[in-house]
Amino acid sequence: MITTFVNFKRGFTHFIDNWNNPQMKNILRTSLIVLITAESACILTAETVTILFYQYSAFMAIPLALIIGTFTLTLVESTRKMRNQQQSKVQDCCLSESQSEFISSSDFRRLSKKSS
Repeated sequence: MITTFVNFKRGFTHFIDNWNNPQMKNILRTSLIVLITAESACILTAETVTILFYQYSAFMAIPLALIIGTFTLTLVESTRKMRNQQQSKVQDCCLSESQSEFISSSDFRRLSKKSS
C-alpha cells in the first residue's frame, strides 16, 4: 500500500513537471479514454457474472473482471504499437539511400578494422 502511494506521488510530480509539454493534452485525453474503457469493461464483466451466477459470483467476478480489464489495456497498447510500426515502415520505404542510416555488414567490418 505504501508503494502505491509513493508511485502515485512520483507520477503526480512528473505530471506537474511536464505540464507545459505540448503533447500533454493528447497524453491526458488518451489516458482518460483508456482508463474509462478499462474500468467500464471491468464493471460490466463483474456485473454480468453477478447476474448470471448469483451464488458463485464472488469466485468468478473478480478474476474475470481483472482479466477483461487487462485485456482492454493490452488491446489498446498493441493497437498503438502496430500503428507505430506501420508508420515507421512507410517512413523507411520513403527514404532514399542518401538519407538512410543503414550500414551494411561489409561497411561495418571496414569501419571496425579501421578503428582497431
